[in-house]
Amino acid sequence: MRAAVRRLFWFGLGATVGAVVVLRGRRLLAQATPRSLVGQAGRAGAELAQRAGHCLSVFAQARREAELELRQRAGLA
Repeated sequence: MRAAVRRLFWFGLGATVGAVVVLRGRRLLAQATPRSLVGQAGRAGAELAQRAGHCLSVFAQARREAELELRQRAGLA
């Protein structure tokens, strides 16, 4: 009786692990399809463009402030 319970336990554990591996494997394969990769690349490109735009606007603002400060020191403003 005890041996049967052990076998049932290990069978259940193996079935559970197998199901988890199959489900996670399918999810990984779905992420690696060409359509999915194109979508991921598009989102990454949009995020990069947004960050670059923000960086450029911060740089332009700092440049204007530095130019104004130099003009004030030189007495031109």
